[in-house]
Amino acid sequence: MRLTEICIGYWKALGLVVKVTQKWSSTENLHRDIKMTLGYREQVVNMRTGEITLVPDSIALEKMVHAEFCEFMNQAMALIADTVGFDPLSFLAEERAA
Repeated sequence: MRLTEICIGYWKALGLVVKVTQKWSSTENLHRDIKMTLGYREQVVNMRTGEITLVPDSIALEKMVHAEFCEFMNQAMALIADTVGFDPLSFLAEERAA
């Protein structure tokens, strides 16, 4: 499967989870929480106070090779399934087959 197709599937899955669970206000917020939970984050420093804060890191396709994004996708879908109790990709596949 091409990376762009995988990416489209990722965002469709997130949209489904947001719609069904209403635990997140947007797909972007769910995406942010997934990245933070899976460790895709970086430190930023407040130049005035020296305080270090963690923020979500980029998972831009141009920054990752195919295998890296697929690994992220697999981890993200497993995390979602554990958190909300269903696999959104399986649900979307069943919906397409119907």
